[in-house]
Amino acid sequence: MPRHAISIFIMLSVAAIAFAECRSESLHEQVDPALLSDLMYQVFTDHYDSAYVLCDRVIVAYPQHPSGYFFKAYTMMAQMTEEFDDLYEEEYFSLLDSVESRTNNIIDTCQNDCKAWCCWYLGNIWAYRSLWKARFGSVISAFKLATRARESYETGLMYDSTLHDLYAGLGSVHYWKSAKGGVLRTFGFLADDREKGITELKVAAASSVLSRETARKTLITVLSDFKQYDSAIAYAEEMLASYPNGKSFLWGISWAYYHKENYQRAYGYFLKLRSRLSEKPGNYHKLIECDAQIARCLEKLGQKEQAAEWCTQNVSYLGAVSESVRKKQEENIGYLIRMQHHY
Repeated sequence: MPRHAISIFIMLSVAAIAFAECRSESLHEQVDPALLSDLMYQVFTDHYDSAYVLCDRVIVAYPQHPSGYFFKAYTMMAQMTEEFDDLYEEEYFSLLDSVESRTNNIIDTCQNDCKAWCCWYLGNIWAYRSLWKARFGSVISAFKLATRARESYETGLMYDSTLHDLYAGLGSVHYWKSAKGGVLRTFGFLADDREKGITELKVAAASSVLSRETARKTLITVLSDFKQYDSAIAYAEEMLASYPNGKSFLWGISWAYYHKENYQRAYGYFLKLRSRLSEKPGNYHKLIECDAQIARCLEKLGQKEQAAEWCTQNVSYLGAVSESVRKKQEENIGYLIRMQHHY
């Protein structure tokens, strides 16, 4: 078993023991930690079809346990984020409803450590409803749902302050509510909890059970947004060492180097990302963004002719792009077309 898989297996075994100690009639079996370990690895390496198969195995084996339903929704959000498309709206929300109902069935009948885990699940379902709204729906609705998530995580800490998995969700909520608060934060109507959120995410990344890798993944984006590029790069390199085929980590490190103005390193990572995207054609949204960034890096490096040549030779697919993607990527498409005219 690879080293990263062993690490995840150990963490999930600890979680399984925690659940086993607080069983109720509706939580009659712990989930096989090896199965969850494999599932999470498939998600982090973008093998979504394999992850869905494992999710279904968990659901069939443990139909009254919230894990299988939650990790299937988790997998769907990862895929929808990568493809920037609302692929599974109805099933996604149905899965989150299943997590909620099964968690509510056990929370009133178990001990405090179990209640804390239940709050982790409940916080996650509100957070993932919020995440969908932020990406595909209403930002105002997303804020309201994020507040529900925060309340669940905070309640969980009241039951068990040592359950650091709760800080993964809490830190993300604290950071992004503040970061997206804009004018409300600037004029003091919304607290600036960005540093608090980063601290909480680092606690989760260091010592949580189920959420360690997710917290590290989140920190790549959060630290880049907070302009702590070296720290973001360090987390991205760590994740790429464990999950070398994970495109989300390549995106993170590419953008961090670009914003740090190390265009040579950014160029190299965007090229690696371009190669990965070419393995599964059709994701034009991400392909357009990647090609535009490759050209921008070359332009920043003083190689405008090479940038124009790249655009001329590599973006013939633009004619096949759907209207919805054209609207979302209007700026990058315009840039790619303008660069072709310089060649």
